[in-house]
Amino acid sequence: MNRYSYQKHWGLWRDRKGNPRTRLEKMMRIHILILLILAALAMTTAAQPNPYDYILGDGVSRALYWVDHAMPGALNVLHVPTMPRFPNGVVNGFDNVSLLYLASTTSAADPDRLRRWTPAGGGVVANLGIPGLPNAVDIDQYADPVISTEGLNNLRSVSGGAVAVMYGGLPAAVHGFCIDGDSGDSIVATSAGGGSLLRYPRIAPGAGVAIAAGLGNVTAVAHHPQTGNFVVASRGPGLVRMVTPAGVVMWTAPFPGASGARDVKVSPEIGQILACGGQDFRIYSAAGAPLLALAWGGHDFKCVEEYQTRKVAGRGNSAAGGNYFANFNFPRSPGQVYRGLMSFSMRPGLPAGGGRTLNLANDALFAAVNAGALDGSVLAGRLGILDGNGHGVMRITLPAAMPAGLRLYVSAVAINPAMPGGIDLGNTTGFTTD
Repeated sequence: MNRYSYQKHWGLWRDRKGNPRTRLEKMMRIHILILLILAALAMTTAAQPNPYDYILGDGVSRALYWVDHAMPGALNVLHVPTMPRFPNGVVNGFDNVSLLYLASTTSAADPDRLRRWTPAGGGVVANLGIPGLPNAVDIDQYADPVISTEGLNNLRSVSGGAVAVMYGGLPAAVHGFCIDGDSGDSIVATSAGGGSLLRYPRIAPGAGVAIAAGLGNVTAVAHHPQTGNFVVASRGPGLVRMVTPAGVVMWTAPFPGASGARDVKVSPEIGQILACGGQDFRIYSAAGAPLLALAWGGHDFKCVEEYQTRKVAGRGNSAAGGNYFANFNFPRSPGQVYRGLMSFSMRPGLPAGGGRTLNLANDALFAAVNAGALDGSVLAGRLGILDGNGHGVMRITLPAAMPAGLRLYVSAVAINPAMPGGIDLGNTTGFTTD
């Protein structure tokens, strides 16, 4: 006899003990089981950050954490690096899936490292040698990481795992740096001049050019693509400031806690400013107004990033006659149509809905590219369909007569009905012809 017997007239199931079970009850049990399985899958998925979530590196637990941008509050463990190193700088990788972070240490027996985290694992990208307190990392137009180091007072680039000094003997302690999205220059935050910003030109390397001085104990700097200004963090007292390329302080906002602000990043689409330090995490508007304040006791946050916002990144030969490649990575829009865009300037940007800005000017190059006038001869893959991972590529063949030193800007959009205006918006990346 089967385990269950069915009585058609009454619509009852009877188990082996003779207890009646209705078909409705059986269906409910199956439904509940399915819900439990789906909940378990949802919990598994939630173990990883989503696009626009906030990444924080902690010097106490030595871990990377993430915070849900839609429902900020919980601090979720992302990754715990090998002791005794602590994350001291973090940035989205070229592929917009991985994170590159600086694993710093004060142990002479254990070198600093540049490491990569991915949802599938990760590993060491490069050994940085003796402890020098690397404190900031950015990615240049060749997709190479560039690192500032406090103890050695230099900027170093990493290509193919090999480390090379770009600028050595920088004045005083280097507390942070970023790449100026407008020019491609390196902007260094240093303790020289009572706390200053220095510009190191990409095209004609040489002595740093002062942007601003008297900023106090500066700890980090970030480029603000909507305005072209720089956001500067400092401690003792904790402050977040916006400084123009001419050195004018546009506004100053307080950052709480004894540790002050240790790192800053800018959301490329909406221009909001992320800052962290000590147990605190703050978000400010582009005008310096406080938007979000969170704190988690027992932590010492040293770095911050907005996850998966490097949707557009470039690499390749930027000399006349060379092929330069704009890589598009839209993880929320796999299989959707994309359009590559270009311009001679990042501003004034174009409104893209939802408070977002496409950081390209509507100039002659923008119009020509958008109309398809350069397709074939200069551009390939300007229009296409993203693959199953949201990836696409646009090739830019630079004319043989292209002069060196010309700055070009690239962005992209993808169709996504679930996003504001039906558009998944890319960041803008710039490259300078060699």
